[in-house]
Amino acid sequence: MRGFFRPMVLCCLSGVRVRRESKDAEAGPDHDALGDGASGGVIVEGVRHAQPGGGRARAMPSFTLGRGESLAVVGPSGAGKTTLLRLVAGILRPAAGRIMVAGMDMAGSSDGAVRRFRARRIGQVFQDIGLVAYLSGLDNILLPLRLVPRGGDICAAAERAKTLAETFGVAAVLRRLPAAMSVGEQQRIALCRALIADPAVILADEPTASLDRENRDLAFRVLVREAREKQRTLIVATHDDDLLDAFDRRLELPR
Repeated sequence: MRGFFRPMVLCCLSGVRVRRESKDAEAGPDHDALGDGASGGVIVEGVRHAQPGGGRARAMPSFTLGRGESLAVVGPSGAGKTTLLRLVAGILRPAAGRIMVAGMDMAGSSDGAVRRFRARRIGQVFQDIGLVAYLSGLDNILLPLRLVPRGGDICAAAERAKTLAETFGVAAVLRRLPAAMSVGEQQRIALCRALIADPAVILADEPTASLDRENRDLAFRVLVREAREKQRTLIVATHDDDLLDAFDRRLELPR
């Protein structure tokens, strides 16, 4: 990847227009198997998750979110906020219950179909940020488009990435490697990465934990605005009670 990805971005910065071939046949199953993105929304119903190593399965609260709606998931450490987001993303599989994400049956579909759907339709922000150490900030933002080719103009995508970086206040670090960024800058680059592919659903796990108040407020405003204006479904796990009023709904998990 090192040898391919850098020249692709640099050609955009120099003004050369490059188009990628569509590789949908290689990247995933038929459209129907990926779910209907137009249906949108998230449904979690009767879900139970079995902890590794056995023990009694934990019941997750049932809820339904429509397109354009936002949900804050709150609760103490160990309450299952991260587990719930991973279940919705299909990273974890439930022991029982139904999870529908933008028309995709996340509990009943094959592992491969879920992985491809997640890459195409879900934008994720992880607690550990997860930037690729040898890629610049710009390349990290564009990474979802490289991993799942969609066709289209990569230079237009690079412009979109730079616009997102300006929105989150990290345009100045686009050429830097993660090691040369602060943790807060890395976190904002990760937020840009989650939005670059126009996902149907955004899942963010403590996305502002390393941000100061000003950048935290900005990040939440942008996420909620993206959900409402572009009809995305947004689920955020957070310990930050100050900004809960920005969300349409709140889900509190007990310990």
